[in-house]
Amino acid sequence: TFPDYADGGVDVWLHSCHAIGPVGVMQCKHWQDKPIPVSAMREFFGVMSSHGLKRGTYATTSRFTADALAFAHANGINAPRMAMGCWR
Repeated sequence: TFPDYADGGVDVWLHSCHAIGPVGVMQCKHWQDKPIPVSAMREFFGVMSSHGLKRGTYATTSRFTADALAFAHANGINAPRMAMGCWR
């Protein structure tokens, strides 16, 4: 299971000076040995949908399962794997 945190599934709200309200969201996970499962990606998509957003980024230092990547690509979610040095 994955614990619920107070951030509501969002670490960064992306705004534009050309829009009212957020235009996207970002979730960041620093999991060294645990891949991001499709269930976490679906939950993130639910957060996006609940705010009417079509764009999101789910970044991790770990890796994504194949199902999580397929879901991300099908639903407008950018899913980069970040190098450890980016988190220091």
